[in-house]
Amino acid sequence: MINLLLAEDHLLVRAALAHLINAFQGIHVVAEEACGHEILDAARIHPVDVALIDAALLPIQDWDLIRQLKTVRPGINILVTSSYLSDRYVERLMEAGACGFVHKNAAVNELETAIRQAAANRRVLYPGVDVSGLAATEQAPSSVPALTRRQQEILKLIVDGCRSRTIAEQLDLSVKTVEAHRREIMRRVGKQNSAGLVKEAIRLGLVPFPT
Repeated sequence: MINLLLAEDHLLVRAALAHLINAFQGIHVVAEEACGHEILDAARIHPVDVALIDAALLPIQDWDLIRQLKTVRPGINILVTSSYLSDRYVERLMEAGACGFVHKNAAVNELETAIRQAAANRRVLYPGVDVSGLAATEQAPSSVPALTRRQQEILKLIVDGCRSRTIAEQLDLSVKTVEAHRREIMRRVGKQNSAGLVKEAIRLGLVPFPT
């Protein structure tokens, strides 16, 4: 029996996935959670073999949840799901300790196969994802620009399409401060306009993908 921890923040999606996965022979959803601390608590309590986690639950540019899961439940294999694809993003997930990635357009049989492969300690990749740079990045310094927590928050809002005034209101900052952060983020990412910044941020995995 494969015991699976399901982490998805949308109730209806989570319920549908749990029903689907429980229909797979020899696979049982032992816990359904919607946020980080609940996921960790469930991993401590239940004998989990595989965790299936929505990318939206992973904090911006922060893979601690994956690392903490591996600590509280040694031997757990982690699959991340998203509706967007980026080779670099998947590479970074796997660098942090995930065993693979499942696209939300995957067929039902592909999801079942992915879970079984993860339980067997095998790498799981969606067709078309290239992680050939994984070995090199494990040995070389990261080419991903380091951003402060505040810059990560602002970048996420920029990618969401928010203007500086809206960002300032949401984060309780002055527009001038937001603009200064925006310029510094562009400098670090190496782009000179918002369109280029958004595209590069997604390519580098600096922001979580919409799900």
